[in-house]
Amino acid sequence: TNLDNSTDTTNTTTNLDNSTATTIAMNSSYTTGGVNESSTTSIMNSTTTAASSNGSITGTTQGPIFVPAPSYNSTKEPTKPPLPEELREVFSRPNQNEGKEFWMKKGQDELTKSLQMTLNTNKAKNVILFLGDGLGIPTIVASRIYKGQLQKVSGEEQELYFETFPYVGLSKTYCVDKQVPDSASTGTAYLTGVKANFQTLGVDSSVQLGNCSTVTEESKVTSIAQWALDAGMRAGIVSSTRITHATPAASYAHSSHRDYECDEMIPAEMKQLCPHIKDIARQLIEDEPGKRFHVILGGGYQCFNGNVSNSTGDPVDEQDCQRQDGRDLFQQWQDDKKAEGKTFSAVRTKSDLLSDKVNDSEYLLGLFANSHLPYEFEKLKMGLDMPSLEDMTKRAIQVLQQGDEGFFLLVEGGRIDHAHHEGTARKALEETLAFEDAVRAGVQMVDTEETLVVVTADHSHVMTINGYPLRGQSIIGLGDMGTDNLPYTTLMYTNGKGFKYKSLNSTHGGRWNISYDEVTDMEYEQLSAVPLDDETHGGEDVSIYAIGPMSHLFHGVHEQNYIAHVMGYAACIGANQDHCAEGNTASQTNNISSGLLLSLVILNYLTCLLFR
Repeated sequence: TNLDNSTDTTNTTTNLDNSTATTIAMNSSYTTGGVNESSTTSIMNSTTTAASSNGSITGTTQGPIFVPAPSYNSTKEPTKPPLPEELREVFSRPNQNEGKEFWMKKGQDELTKSLQMTLNTNKAKNVILFLGDGLGIPTIVASRIYKGQLQKVSGEEQELYFETFPYVGLSKTYCVDKQVPDSASTGTAYLTGVKANFQTLGVDSSVQLGNCSTVTEESKVTSIAQWALDAGMRAGIVSSTRITHATPAASYAHSSHRDYECDEMIPAEMKQLCPHIKDIARQLIEDEPGKRFHVILGGGYQCFNGNVSNSTGDPVDEQDCQRQDGRDLFQQWQDDKKAEGKTFSAVRTKSDLLSDKVNDSEYLLGLFANSHLPYEFEKLKMGLDMPSLEDMTKRAIQVLQQGDEGFFLLVEGGRIDHAHHEGTARKALEETLAFEDAVRAGVQMVDTEETLVVVTADHSHVMTINGYPLRGQSIIGLGDMGTDNLPYTTLMYTNGKGFKYKSLNSTHGGRWNISYDEVTDMEYEQLSAVPLDDETHGGEDVSIYAIGPMSHLFHGVHEQNYIAHVMGYAACIGANQDHCAEGNTASQTNNISSGLLLSLVILNYLTCLLFR
């Protein structure tokens, strides 16, 4: 069968190991927009047959689905027109004269600052872990530029607050059974010090995904939150997602599947196989260590109470867990604290969270949305009485600082990840800046001489900053032109919802013309190369930024589980207490080691003098 204007029909047979695959294909040539292109297109209703020693499989492929590729008639790259100036937004540099003297001074200033750095080997009284869910390096760079451009400058020279921390490392994010991980397996790694299988929580790799019978006492791993509580410290968790979601849940839950957030999501066969199985919400309220947490702030009310109301700003999430067993875990937590004689507050709104009645509370529970908290820009746009991540962080630290025991706090900016999954890059950058605000506010409330602050991500995403945009060119705008004479955005995804291609017979070789799309809109889905309902995570390493006691231990490329070990070592909790024995702080131990080394050097020198 030949399509119109097609030439060179080819019947191709390819031999594979112990199998034969026969494919009927056709190469069609055509000219579009002055550019000669060719493509390989499957014929409508063509049949592909593969035979092997195990039998044969016959399938029918529907077509044509067309993705063009440039045809090179010479060794030179096809020419492409520049992006029209009316489509290019460029912000000016804050320093117009960036000549030799400018860069020499900038380099020397940074060198001088680095040479003045000293090691902080104190024992960490407090540990705060700020986790940007999906905050990969491309997102950090794009957010840095976006931050500057919101101030009407070029942006590349800007820095996020946590980028000023003195120590930086990289974290290898793969989990035990996947090159590219999810947030449950990664949360288990950086909170417990043990890597796990994909989508499992608080257990080691002996646990099979979705098989509750493989969860045993031996397979469970404890988090740094429990290490802190067992050492007499306080502990808390804050998230802009459901508080039963993967990242916060990794601090307290043990589950063969991250989706078991409430009873509705546990399959009937698992309930039959494991009659005593508990969903993640119940584990937080009823089990160790969650029931001892001093602060719990986030979303997910529908996982704790099935009697929830629907509203425009806070809809019930029909796609996710809704409690069905009649329990009201929100009230149960209050009853438990009252029975224990504790002072506590349970709040549902920003107004209540910031009210004076919370000031003297030893324990604080706040669930501010049925599911995830809305994006920060949505809260402002709709005037919702819901706290920002910064609001929750500040209140959490205020409660945790009431005692002298010290504390561990996990703060997750969880909606960076969700914006990326939706393919909406600008929302991800906005959420990153909200995360930065929370980090800044948190650090300003503590003394970094005694508080270790770590900022990192669980994984990256497949967003990239591509092309050769001009200095100061809008990071959320159009970047340049392709050889098909059509523009593309500077930020793109390798997969996701932004797959904007037409069919074979469309103008411009099949790609949508986005010249006048609202590419800077919050809900705009940036271009993607492969169509998927949800964009995926990325597998590259992510950054670790640290300041405070023992922060210099983040210094190279680390396995992700190393993060928990450093935090425990700095605070002398968990498995890392030997160096703090008999009341020695980490600093004292380090000084003893330094003194011993100096003594050995002097002894060696005197020995040389005596016997030479």
